[in-house]
Amino acid sequence: MNWYFIRDIGLLCYLPPVLQDYEELAVLADVEERTLIQALHDVNRLYAGIFIDTADGEALALLERQWGIAPPEDATLEDRRLAVRARMVSMAALYTKRSLYAALAALCGRDGFSLDISHSKYSVSVLIELKSKNQAEAVRGMLHDMLPANMVYQVDIRYNQHATLGRLTHGEMAAYTHDQLRTGFKVRELSLAKG
Repeated sequence: MNWYFIRDIGLLCYLPPVLQDYEELAVLADVEERTLIQALHDVNRLYAGIFIDTADGEALALLERQWGIAPPEDATLEDRRLAVRARMVSMAALYTKRSLYAALAALCGRDGFSLDISHSKYSVSVLIELKSKNQAEAVRGMLHDMLPANMVYQVDIRYNQHATLGRLTHGEMAAYTHDQLRTGFKVRELSLAKG
């Protein structure tokens, strides 16, 4: 990603008119110009690689080595960026309901997940709306790093719920709102118990 597009810096024009006529100075200005353009290009790549959202493959590979992440072979750049973000968030945050919700919102978006914490069962269930199973693996890794060792976690991708809800009758579904049918864990458990 180039932040500056420099076609011709024109170092020769900064010289006094008397010196611009010397062929040696024109060659020297041309060499310095190429070096300066390459340096600006390298600085722009460095700045682009600092931020996860603009990092290219090489910058992501460096971040993955630093954080100990082994991306799958079929991972896209977006999958790799999410894995790096998930590892950074999981290492930085302590487990509280608020920090877990904030971490999931940072990774999946505010409406991209459903979170159910059962303190009596020591379990955390997360339904996420992601485009790739590699991204679900990144969320699982984040939960593994972030949750206490005595808590069990389950991460599922929220797909179309027709297959799950097809086992229930209309009367059974009438007890729930549309949002509960779409994202509710109790409805999902009821459906799985029936089928």
